[in-house]
Amino acid sequence: MRAAVILLALFVACGCSAATGGDYQKDGSKTRKSSHEARKKSKKSSKASKSASAGKSKGAGEQSTSSGKASGSGTGAAAALPADVPQTYKPRKAACEKYRDMIEVIAARNGLEPELVLGVVKVESNFNPECRSRVGATGLMQVMPRTGEHMKCDDDLEDPQLNVECGCRVLKKYLDLYNGNVIYGLAAYNAGPGNANPSAKESKTPFNFSYVEKVLRWRNVFVRYGCR
Repeated sequence: MRAAVILLALFVACGCSAATGGDYQKDGSKTRKSSHEARKKSKKSSKASKSASAGKSKGAGEQSTSSGKASGSGTGAAAALPADVPQTYKPRKAACEKYRDMIEVIAARNGLEPELVLGVVKVESNFNPECRSRVGATGLMQVMPRTGEHMKCDDDLEDPQLNVECGCRVLKKYLDLYNGNVIYGLAAYNAGPGNANPSAKESKTPFNFSYVEKVLRWRNVFVRYGCR
């Protein structure tokens, strides 16, 4: 009987220990599980924070780049000249503007297009009234003294206004000689009618056509852009 009681007591004691140990293991699992979940939440929160920060930084960078591109493109558009303008476009703006009004008045008085006369002045002297060639051509329109004498306008070819007056008179005469044909008229202005006549009679390109091209190219520049 006593042995049975002792066995029963031992069984109860072991059962209590097992139960207590079981509860401890269960509670410990809960604790470890909670700690693991907390770490997972912390990692997720950290990743979300980094992602948001990166997104803001990227957005700011894109906005800055976009602003830079817009600013750059605007500056480029303002500074660039059209592709068809000659790379040597340096018409001495101040000198061009200084004589332009005078040239327009004189050209109109002689029935000439002002921009065509500006083209001749650009090619002949680059708007330098003191220009003189090795053969004696003088002034803005490089009038030869002998030609001026023949046209009765050789009073003072070094004076800008008188020089343009005489040059326009000569140019007008040659244009009329070839019935308004600008190619032969300019060829004669550059090399004299004796050199332009053979080409005009045979309707061929004059030998000094490169001069004609230069004048006409500059004429187009002045039509579109002025003395800019």
